Amino acid sequence: MPSQKKKTYVEDLSTFLTTTKHFVLVKFDNTSHQTLEKLRKELKKDDAVFKVLKNTLFEKTVENLSKTKKDFKELAKSVLPLKENSALLSMNENYHNTLSAFFKFAKAEKTLSFKFGILDAKLYPGIELEQLAQLPSKEVIVERIAGFLKSPQSMLVYSLKFNISKLVHVLQARSKQSN
Repeated sequence: MPSQKKKTYVEDLSTFLTTTKHFVLVKFDNTSHQTLEKLRKELKKDDAVFKVLKNTLFEKTVENLSKTKKDFKELAKSVLPLKENSALLSMNENYHNTLSAFFKFAKAEKTLSFKFGILDAKLYPGIELEQLAQLPSKEVIVERIAGFLKSPQSMLVYSLKFNISKLVHVLQARSKQSN
C-alpha cells in the first residue's frame, strides 16, 4: 500500500515533468555528496535543476503520464524499467549550455553519465545527448556562418585593392630612393 508521502511525490513529479519541456535522466554511481553539490552549483548558473530520484517512483509517474500523453508512452516503452541510481536534470530553453556543463563535469567525474532525455518533445538516448553536448553553441555557429559569409567579400575587396596598394608601395620606395 503506497503511503501518502509517495503519492504526493508522484503527483509533484508528474506536474514537474509535464511543465518542464527539457529534461534528462542521468546516472550516478558512488558519487560523493560533495561532488553532487558541486555539480548542482555549476548547473545552477544555467538555471538548471538537479534532483536525485527514486527509480520506482519515476517509473510510476511515467506510467501514469503515459495513459494521457503520447510522449510519455514512448518513454515508458523504450526506457523502463530503470536500473542504477538516477537523477533528474531539468533545463530551460537554452538547454545546450546545461548539457555542455554536465558533459564537461561528467568527463572529469567518471561516475556520472547520461541515461536519456527529452528535448523539444523528442526522446534522445544517452549517446546522442553526449553528441549534442559536444556540439558548439548556437551563438558560435551563427558567428561562424557570419564569418564564412563575410570572407568572400573581404577577399574580393582585398584583391581589388591589391594592385593599387602595390603601386603605392612602389611609388613610396621610389620617392625614398630619390631623396
